[in-house]
Amino acid sequence: MRQPIEKRLNVIKALLSGAILVFFTKATKPLSCSRRNIERYRKVFVQKGKDGLKDHRYSNYQKLSGKQKKTSMTKR
Repeated sequence: MRQPIEKRLNVIKALLSGAILVFFTKATKPLSCSRRNIERYRKVFVQKGKDGLKDHRYSNYQKLSGKQKKTSMTKR
């Protein structure tokens, strides 16, 4: 589940500052993710900063608009 960058940033900063213990239980609940993802977020944040927390996933699934459907049907 995608979470806003600000939410991830707040959790990771709290983790690094010591406000959240290393056990990650308080870190995993707000982001609804696993301990493994929290570790990955922390590692990438240390390496790349805030830009490392951006979600780079994308999908090739795109819906065609009505106009695009009509033009593709007429080209056949």
